[in-house]
Amino acid sequence: MLFVPPSMSTTLAQDSEIPAWIKNNAGWWADGQIDDSSFLQGIQYLIKEGIMVIPPTETSGSSGSEGVPAWIKNNAGWWADGQIDDNSFISGIQYLIKSGIIVVVEQEKTSNTTTITATHPTATDNEIQKLADEYLDCFMGYTDNSPRCLAYDEDKYVIGGIEEQIFISGYQVFDGCPGCDWQNDYHDTVDVKLEKFQDEDLHKQLFDMYVSITPKQILDEVAYFEIATDDYGGLVAAEVGLGGWDGDLREKFYLLVDPLDMAPGGGSIDEQFHKPTMIHENAHILSLSLSQSNGDWISADVSNTELVEIVQEKAAACAPNYYDDVTGCMNSNSYLNLFFQEFWVDIYPSFKWFYEFDDYDKFESHNNLFLKKYETQFVTPYAATNPDEDFAESFTVFVLHEKPIKSTTEFPICMKFNLCAGQKILFFYDFPELVEIRDFIRSNL
Repeated sequence: MLFVPPSMSTTLAQDSEIPAWIKNNAGWWADGQIDDSSFLQGIQYLIKEGIMVIPPTETSGSSGSEGVPAWIKNNAGWWADGQIDDNSFISGIQYLIKSGIIVVVEQEKTSNTTTITATHPTATDNEIQKLADEYLDCFMGYTDNSPRCLAYDEDKYVIGGIEEQIFISGYQVFDGCPGCDWQNDYHDTVDVKLEKFQDEDLHKQLFDMYVSITPKQILDEVAYFEIATDDYGGLVAAEVGLGGWDGDLREKFYLLVDPLDMAPGGGSIDEQFHKPTMIHENAHILSLSLSQSNGDWISADVSNTELVEIVQEKAAACAPNYYDDVTGCMNSNSYLNLFFQEFWVDIYPSFKWFYEFDDYDKFESHNNLFLKKYETQFVTPYAATNPDEDFAESFTVFVLHEKPIKSTTEFPICMKFNLCAGQKILFFYDFPELVEIRDFIRSNL
């Protein structure tokens, strides 16, 4: 989704063609393969050669300390892939100039040079970690470490009378169709008490915040953004899954967000809960995408009894690899299968899925006993829900917590939250591409 202010007026010179190498640079910059300076050299070339025409621009007075917004990098990647046009891309460059994030300095005309510099400072590792600790504490329910963390308050925010999940609005996004992003596919009729949560500006803010911490390779997997609720503090604050209402995009994910949890009372967004939750959901996208499995997932609406039988049959055929009904039989070298083989093979016989019970309360009772037995093997209680959630919770801690020195009970988070599993955090450091994603998210918190 593009969020470009309408007043931008940078233009391309008529009949000018942008060299292919600049688009390559843009793609590499979006993927983190080159730094800001290398990317800006390409922009400098466009201005110098008269391909990009920048009229006199007043900056907003900002010092640029906020840095380059994540959506600019996302735009660069989409532009490189041909998903947005030239004018959409250069509008983002104009935004950087107007905001004072980059500065265009015209030298003497005889030198025929133009200099572009980035003005934003780089946050120190300590500053990033301090902020990440606040997000993690808030996500874990420890609200004293940050004045911005919103404490859970059922009496204040629960609406009541919501017996099942209610769909509010839905949008089609990132479908590879230029100009089609943020297509409003529906606004359902809702009760008056939910009308304030059917605010498209709020939905865009929620989605923009998600985009700001999500690298392009994950965004490319998302086709739908849905707004639904099961009330404040209900079972689902957010979820992802394959497929949606458009049959042409069945291999893409939908992202669902509950606005009552992310913006309690219909007020401002609880950023310190929303962002960690989105990191968690991105872990699902990473681990459950069809690049990780054979795609033999269960899409039919079946009863729990039928689902148990189908899963048992497919799991037996998939063995010794892990089978997941969301995506299918996991590839041997997939993130989730490797995670399962290392941390779940021995305990899986003691585990049961929620659909093996006729009542969710019964599943929770069984799962509480499972958690009590293996408590020190999970980073959060919710991680014991199933291997998928364990992977996503562990990934969230991997992103937000400092790297553990040891995989023993000396891991700091073990002492703070009374749960250990530092070895699960170290698991992700074996994948350089996941470390890069971690760095991207942390730099955009």
